[in-house]
Amino acid sequence: MKILVMGGTRYFGKRLVDLLIGQGHELSIATSGRTAFSFSKPVRHFKMERQDADSLQVLGEEDWDLVYDQICSDAYDARGACTVFSGRVKRYVNTSTIRVYAQPGIMYGEQGYDPLAGQLIMGRRSEGVSYGEGKRQAEAVFAREAAFPVLSVRLPVVLGLDDYTRRLEAYVDRVLNRETIYVPVTDMGMSMISSAEAARFLAWAGCESSQTGPVNACSDGTVFLKDIAAYIGKSAGKPVVCEEVKQVEHALSPLFDLCSLSMNNQLARENGYGFDNVWNWLSSDIDGFLAAKVGRTI
Repeated sequence: MKILVMGGTRYFGKRLVDLLIGQGHELSIATSGRTAFSFSKPVRHFKMERQDADSLQVLGEEDWDLVYDQICSDAYDARGACTVFSGRVKRYVNTSTIRVYAQPGIMYGEQGYDPLAGQLIMGRRSEGVSYGEGKRQAEAVFAREAAFPVLSVRLPVVLGLDDYTRRLEAYVDRVLNRETIYVPVTDMGMSMISSAEAARFLAWAGCESSQTGPVNACSDGTVFLKDIAAYIGKSAGKPVVCEEVKQVEHALSPLFDLCSLSMNNQLARENGYGFDNVWNWLSSDIDGFLAAKVGRTI
């Protein structure tokens, strides 16, 4: 297939590109060009600014079997894509987020946010629209205005040894430094997915599935922050101090605001995808961080 990935130069987007190359597809990426990249094989590179609708015109000059949109952040981004790719793409995969579920809650199904319901609000991230609201309205535009099939993949927090935001690693550092782990008093457990499985699911969703609309993609099981801290402490042989608080600075507990937000993956399973259990990869990643920091095998 002839595939375009908008974004795809780091983290699970880069993993996705390498997977698709390995499957023998003809790959192109479109990015601002500010992040250096290399892949297992050469790919064609379009330079563009995702938030500039005029910049997208370079992409609309060709037809595509499949487009992955890793960097659509709001309603205007989505509307620009609907215009540029109309009549030029057979299938479109929009990377969305668990944050479309606006309120804390347990095991949301896709019906927890219906992009066809309610008023369509056009707003810009650059003008103060929140990340979750921007993604909600992007889904709404695709659902209402796209003249091509769109699948919006709702991902939870994505973690891995290659996570450039260092969220899981930050907790490893806090335990090793004997610093307090701050846990929300309302911790109901969170959904997660590894960067490797996020890429695998996106590849499957684009190339093997015919599903459209929204779909949740997360590892089996939910995780409590105190259990992450306990595992780190046990593996490192360090005491762990957890403190329940109502709010805290992000730097002190980077997963804090996701600890009461989870979703189920039943729809994706019904369509043929099987997910890994969250602790199968989470424990391995924690052990990997610890091994790198303390210089021994955990």
